[in-house]
Parts: sequence; C-alpha cells; structure tokens
Amino acid sequence: LGFAVIFAAMFAVIGGLAYKAYQNYAAGKPLVGAGFAPEQAPSGSGFEPQAITNDTAVLYIRGDMPAALRCATESLESAREQGFATWGGISQVVRGAALVKTGQIDEGLTELGRGMGAHSGMQANAYQPFVRALWAEGLLAAGQVAEALEALDRGIAISETQGERFYAAE
Repeated sequence: LGFAVIFAAMFAVIGGLAYKAYQNYAAGKPLVGAGFAPEQAPSGSGFEPQAITNDTAVLYIRGDMPAALRCATESLESAREQGFATWGGISQVVRGAALVKTGQIDEGLTELGRGMGAHSGMQANAYQPFVRALWAEGLLAAGQVAEALEALDRGIAISETQGERFYAAE
C-alpha cells in the first residue's frame, strides 16, 4: 500500500506540473524556465527510468525536440536495462513523437506504434490521453486525418471513462 500511495502522489505531482506548464503556455509565458535541466535520480534508487521519462515529457511539451529525443532514447535504454516496461512504453511513444516532430515521420510512427503496443500490452490506463494525442499528431503529420481524429476520440473516451486526465486538455 505504501508504494501505491507514493506512486499515486507522484502521478498527481507530474499531472499538476504538466497542467501548470500548459497554463503558462496559454498565458504566453515560458513552459519551463530557461534554466531547466533534467535531474538525475540517485543511482541505484530504482527511479532512474521514471525520472528520465518525466524529464522527456517536460522536454517534449516544452518543444525542445532534440533534447526530448536524446532523453527519450536514454529513458528507453534505462527502462529496458532495468526491466521497467511501464516506462519503456511511454519512453518509446515520446521518442517516436519527437522523431515525427523532427521530420522522421515514418520512423516516428513506427516507434510510436511500438510504444503504444508495449504500453497497452500492460493494460495501462495511465498516460493514455497523452499517448493518443501524440499518436494523433504523428498521424496528422503523415496526412492521415481521419485516423488522427479516431485516435483523439479514443483518448478522450479513455479520459472520460477511466478518469485519466494527463494531457487531456491538450
């Protein structure tokens, strides 16, 4: 129970930070201060993949695609090394989305699809609106408008039925 409470609190903090970043963006303020630098989790703490994944999401939302791509690749490698499938799927999704944003659309869609499969394979509801929104962005970049709208509809449905709100506003 203790781990579950810590895990839930961590997601609440992440969601709150992401929402605050969105509010700053909507108000024309910087999403993250100019001095943002990813923080490394203490070595051996077991939180390395999670910390890197969170930094990856911040960098992506901030629009720093080269840094998001580097961080997502590092996060994916760390998650695989340590056997954290939860973080691996999300890392792979963000890595794919960053590839799409840097013009590598086909490779990015492939990576997004693999990440979605890995994440969904665990029957995870966390991050689903985020995952579906990034998938929709990739599909739009590939000119697949109808499929992108379907992805957004699915993300909204998950948000409404499961109560998952991370990235729902975007």
